[in-house]
Amino acid sequence: MAFVAVRGIVKSYTVGGRALIVLRDLDLHVDRGEMVAIVGASGVGKSTLLHLVGGLDRVDAGDIAIGDAQVTAMADGDLVAFRNREQQRVAVARALVMHPAVLLADEPTGDLDEATAEALHGLLREMHRNFGLTSIIATHNPRLAAACDRVLRLQEGRLVPA
Repeated sequence: MAFVAVRGIVKSYTVGGRALIVLRDLDLHVDRGEMVAIVGASGVGKSTLLHLVGGLDRVDAGDIAIGDAQVTAMADGDLVAFRNREQQRVAVARALVMHPAVLLADEPTGDLDEATAEALHGLLREMHRNFGLTSIIATHNPRLAAACDRVLRLQEGRLVPA
């Protein structure tokens, strides 16, 4: 059974009076201890997906569960408490201190020079291994993606093997 289970997610935004569907019937299953990279062009919905999994935004349809917690069924106050227990997108420094079960990283090497990015790759892999994390990383960096257990591409609102 997946530790992070995303089933049938639909997310849209209204732009200029029209619905723009970003994620459509998206499924994602991540086993406990797995490190998964989500890659894709800018603007395809990688950050949106992480926001939904982390409880920072609400789905239009579908279900998200992390462990025994049904994220999509939580009331707003419960969701805030859930995020405060580190089931959320976290900064690297905070993750080191708080030992979260899930690490959601959104372009963690985005504006870094190559040497600093490589050092952060090592830190993420070390944290993942040493803390027994389940990690989902949205990235454009092919070297970081290659260091993950599995790489998925987000295109046309759905995840496919990269």
